[in-house]
This record gives sequence, C-alpha cells and structure tokens, in this order.
Amino acid sequence: MPRPAGFPSDTVTPAVLRRTRTLFTLLSVLAAFLLFGLLDSVHSAFDAASHNVAGVDRLVTVSKVSFTLSLPKSLYERIRAVPAAGTEVPLWILGSSNFGAMLAAELGLPYAFASHFAPELLIPALQIYRSRFKPSEQLDRPYAMVGVNIIAADSDNEARRLATTQQMSFTNIFRGARGLSQPPIDDIESYWSPAEKAQAMSMLARSIVGSPDTVRSGIDALVAEVNGEGVIRQCISGEPEKACELGRRLAERLIAAGADRFLDGFEREEGV
Repeated sequence: MPRPAGFPSDTVTPAVLRRTRTLFTLLSVLAAFLLFGLLDSVHSAFDAASHNVAGVDRLVTVSKVSFTLSLPKSLYERIRAVPAAGTEVPLWILGSSNFGAMLAAELGLPYAFASHFAPELLIPALQIYRSRFKPSEQLDRPYAMVGVNIIAADSDNEARRLATTQQMSFTNIFRGARGLSQPPIDDIESYWSPAEKAQAMSMLARSIVGSPDTVRSGIDALVAEVNGEGVIRQCISGEPEKACELGRRLAERLIAAGADRFLDGFEREEGV
C-alpha cells in the first residue's frame, strides 16, 4: 500500500519510543506533585487559624469569590448568632393535610393547622395528631393551634362587606389572576359565578364574620369544638383598620375561653 503524502518513509526507532515514554513519565510525576501541592493548599486554607484564635470573641470575615472557602472550616463551630446565642426557639409543624398531623405527632412537636383555607381536614387532622402523639424533649402532651379567618365590624352587614375582599382574592386565585387585595364591595354576588362562590365558600368555611357579639359566639363555638390550645387569626381586608380593630379584644376573649395562645395574622402580635 502506498504511503500518504508527507508520511515519513522510515519507521519509529525503539530509542525514540523510550525517550517518549520517559518524557511522559516525568510529566506525570510533575503533575502529581502539582496536584498534591494544590490539595495541601486547600486543606491548609480550610484549617487555617485553628491554633491562633484562642480567646478571640469576635471574628470578622469578608465574603469573596475564591477557589477555597472564605472562612476556615475549623472556625465554623465557633460562630454564634448575636444576640440570639443560647436561645431555644420552639419548633412547630404547620400543615393543611393529614401528613403534617402525622409528622407533628411522630416528632412530638406542637401542631398548627391551616383551617383558614383547608377547613374540611381540620377535625380529622387534629384527631390524628392527638391519637398518635409521641412525647418528646420539647413537648410531653399534644399542643394544637388552629387557623381561622376573623373579620369583625360594628354590625354583621358591615363585617360581611369587609369580608368581600378575601372572597374576591380567592376568586381571583381560581381565575389565575393573583394580585393585591381589593377594596370591599357591596355586592359580592355580582363578582363571582355560582361555581366560584361554591369553591371559595368551601375553602372559607372556617371564617367568623360579624359584629362583636357574633364573633364572640363564633370563637366560643370554635374553641369548644376543636379543644385547641391556641388560635391563629388571619385578617385580610381592603380596609384593615376597620376589619382588625377588635384584634386585642378578640385575643382577650380567646384566652378567657381557654386558648392560652393567640397569634394575630395581621398585626403579628402574640398575646395581649
């Protein structure tokens, strides 16, 4: 077979092959030393300053883009949050299904149920949580909190008008038109269709809307029904000052009725 143009006519000699193998061997050894040196540098960077920080109370670092970590690994355990160092924040499980109830019961943690938008599972979830609860270091008995929509006004009619803001928000979610809360309207029936109304009212079934007397009666009935230790109040309205002005008085009523914790979903205040 003829050789291609430019191809050398003589064959590669054994001496050339030996020199080539020797060259590649030396290059491999050199590359190994370079990689070892690089890894040693990374290790040193991670563990640097482990022997010269005794007695140091404050560590200042600058975040930067680096091949190695900007903070030595040996210092991770020395970092403390200030002023929260040493505090123990209670862990809660918040759920809207039976899975959250089972998880809270298995872990022995307090359980809060989002019945303000998943009301149909409230009672089954609480039953599961209480029947399967296992004591833990944090809690020795079941401790449940329920979420409820509470909108109060001077009269039932005014409260129902204020509640249309939340009803429109749910309707807009069904329509795929999420946005800011809208001011209340006088006639909600002109806003939603019968199907949207049925869906929204089903999700808002755990709502207490009305005058102070109506709301107090609703709270008493809720606490008696669920036997909960706490209540989360959610207040969504286009006129929040009117809808939420009775929050503190509602908290007093809840505590007097047996709930030892009241979490206001609008004002973000606990207790009174």
